Amino acid sequence: ENEIESKPVPTLKQYFSPDWIIERNKCNDYSRLVCNQFHGLINNKENSIINSITTSLKPITSKDIHYPESKSTSLLIIDFILTLKEKNLLPCIVFSDNRLLCENMATSVAEYFENLEKNLRKTKYKDQIELLKERLETIKNAQKKIKSKKISKSSNKRNHEEENIVELEITEEEKHNQILLSGLEQQLLNGILDEGTLANRHGCDRELVDSLLERALWENPRLVGYMQRGVAYHHAGLNNKGRVAVEALFRNRYVQVVFSTATLGMYLTKSLGIHMPTKTVAFVKDSIYLDALQYRQSSGRAGRRGFDIQGHVIFVDIPLSKISHLIISAIPNIRAHFPTSVTFFMRLLHLCSNSKDSNDAINRSLIALECSLLAQSSMKHQFIDIQTRFHCLFTLDFLYRLNLINRHGDLIGLAGLLTHLHYFEPANILLVYLMDTKYFHLVKDEIKIMTIFAYLFTNMPW
Repeated sequence: ENEIESKPVPTLKQYFSPDWIIERNKCNDYSRLVCNQFHGLINNKENSIINSITTSLKPITSKDIHYPESKSTSLLIIDFILTLKEKNLLPCIVFSDNRLLCENMATSVAEYFENLEKNLRKTKYKDQIELLKERLETIKNAQKKIKSKKISKSSNKRNHEEENIVELEITEEEKHNQILLSGLEQQLLNGILDEGTLANRHGCDRELVDSLLERALWENPRLVGYMQRGVAYHHAGLNNKGRVAVEALFRNRYVQVVFSTATLGMYLTKSLGIHMPTKTVAFVKDSIYLDALQYRQSSGRAGRRGFDIQGHVIFVDIPLSKISHLIISAIPNIRAHFPTSVTFFMRLLHLCSNSKDSNDAINRSLIALECSLLAQSSMKHQFIDIQTRFHCLFTLDFLYRLNLINRHGDLIGLAGLLTHLHYFEPANILLVYLMDTKYFHLVKDEIKIMTIFAYLFTNMPW
């Protein structure tokens, strides 16, 4: 440091010692100080110091890291969740871009705790369960005796005084209550054991939990079973009742682990986790869609204000090079785009035609078309309003020519398929056009058909 003309950079301990929490901005400032000093060494041609620095900064290679034996994702995620539970790092949101993988991981964790519970009933709680079953037999036999006595007395003494009958019923209820099982005993016999679930059943609003589970049971029986184990999955294909139940139970700290796609990280609430914060965020499996923006949005959920001093971000089965890229990459610039599209108009028409209250649906559609958040000035707002109106007229004419709406604006033909594939626009429009013109009937080569689908939905040449 004495050989450097510029002001020496303090050590990490000197720079961060006054703070009990290391902030990102301060880390960036420190990195700029180090970078400026290194540039000074280069300008001054301090080759000896530069060589000593570069030799000490050896890159981490795959040979320097010891990896455990390879495991399938289902087994790996079970060990991962158990480690989080052991280190008190729950609740956790696990992000993956694969819907099927999210559901499979939730299934693996739930089945693990189900099997664990079965083994505990056969080993640890075997004697207690047998005693409870004997008590149940005693209860059943006592109820049968009471019932038979009541029938015999009513038949032999029909004219018995009413006061004696009331006293008899009270004594029977007292005897019945004395031999009933307690709540913990009923849970041990037929319920879910505490060791067999991740759910926080003692620190939540039980009435709210029961109402949400009951509301989602009819359409999501498998998901409700998982949530009773403290595990859930969340993606855009989940129906509204299921999504509401998962989000509410996670906020209520009943569900401890949610396996989710980017819908929970970016598209559901773009507020860096204000509505669904968590203690730990994990990313499983590499994906081309996992970029710096999605990483920053999703990892921003780690750390609950008022509960956690710090949040935790964990990568599972992702290469080190990709992890480094995600951490140090800058967030891409947000590009403006026109707020409406052909599929968006079709979904609004679908809302208006299928809603029970047509006036309410029309008002909601018009509010969606106003785009008031885009208006930075009155002149620009007028321009956007005129542009939206012309685009709406063009879209209606375009959809009518494609035989997707009738003259009343109702969806017909292949419109349902087009709206279902809204996230593939404009590929969904071209697919519907090819199907409507019966193009695939003319193509005999299946390889050519698969090539067309690959260009539409995987290569994304748009």
